[in-house]
Order: sequence, then structure tokens, then C-alpha cells
Amino acid sequence: MTARTATTWRGGLGKVVLGGLGWLPAILLASLMAAMIIKARTRPQAGAGPPHSIVSGWRAYATGHRIGDPRADIVITVFTDFQCPFCKRFYQTARQAVAAHPTRVALVVRNYPLSALHPLAMDGAIAAECAAEQGRFADFVDAAYAAQDSLQQKSWAALASRSGPIDTVGFRLCQASPRPRERIAGDVRAGDALGIVGTPLVLVGEEKFAGAVPPEQLDSLIRRLMTRGQ
Repeated sequence: MTARTATTWRGGLGKVVLGGLGWLPAILLASLMAAMIIKARTRPQAGAGPPHSIVSGWRAYATGHRIGDPRADIVITVFTDFQCPFCKRFYQTARQAVAAHPTRVALVVRNYPLSALHPLAMDGAIAAECAAEQGRFADFVDAAYAAQDSLQQKSWAALASRSGPIDTVGFRLCQASPRPRERIAGDVRAGDALGIVGTPLVLVGEEKFAGAVPPEQLDSLIRRLMTRGQ
């Protein structure tokens, strides 16, 4: 998978501008994107990674639902969408990094649902926020990504209760309240401030990546940060 295909593009389904290609109808755009993905999968580029840049003041963006040691000094932040396949891939990579370095590495997950592309993304983000109110955020995210291919057949409450019972009445009341939407709006504003064009958007400390960071590259970044301290 090349760097430029390791992200789900932001934008509507009707029309999108692609460089000099002009305004393309949705069906042609979908065909073009599918061809690009197939080409990337059949002709992988060894060592390829997503485009990246440096974000000063990155700690202001590394706030939200934290998975891992609250004292960890290396923070991975991801803006994610529950129906984005690249988000699922990176989330699993980041979880493995946290498990490998439990006292040094933590993961902050922020919601950026691409509702124009993914009809269940906003509902998933709302459910994640409501699971967080009951201390089940990480469990919910794990379960939602594990069931990504069949989310339309799942109950959000059932996913939140995979690791144990929850207050289902409270969960449904939360879903209907403005609280989760307000928190999601804050995440979206933060993503927009970072210039997000698709998901996942990843920060590894101060380094910003527009797409899923491959496991070997993430491991190298973490080891470098461990060596120099942060």
C-alpha cells in the first residue's frame, strides 16, 4: 500500500477535485480510487510511508481518550473513523506499540467521522463517546474495529458491553443527548486545525502523518523518541 492510498479521503460522494482531472462524477471517482488501491496492493513499495510534517504545540492536540499509561512520555494521537479500513489498520498497529512499551507509549484516540463517505461513522463516534462515559472506551474501539465489516448488523450497546455489562439505559440516553456530539465537534475542529484531508491523521509526538504509519516505521519513530527523550 503506498502512502497516498493509506488514507480515506475527506469529501462528498458527488464531486471531488483531483488535480488537473477536474470535477468527476462519483462513479468515475470511485472507479479511479478502486484502481489506485488495487494497483497499490499488487505493487507494494517497500519502506513507503505517508507524507509527514512537524507540528509545533502538538501537545494541545494530544488530548482526549487515552489508552495506556497516563504517565507515558511518547504519545501517539490518531484522528479516526470507525468505517475507515486504514484507521482500523493503524489502530491495531498503535495498540501493538502500546502493548510492547506499556510504560513509555500511550495512544490518544480522537473522532473524525467522514459521514459523507461512511454512513455509520457518526453513530459509531457517538457510541464510542457514550462507552467512554462508562469507562469502556478502549473496549468499544477494539470491538468496533474487530466488527468493522459487519457494523450494520451490530448493536452499539452490544459492542460496548463486549467486556462486561454496561448501563444500557444510560448508554441510550447518552446517545440521544448533545454531550457526545459536542465532544466529537471538538475533535473535528482540532483535526481541521491540523489540516486534515482524510483519515487516519496521525501524530507521533510532534510529527504529523497524513495516513496510516506502517508498523516498522512507527517502531522506528518510537525507538528514536526513546533514545532522545521527549
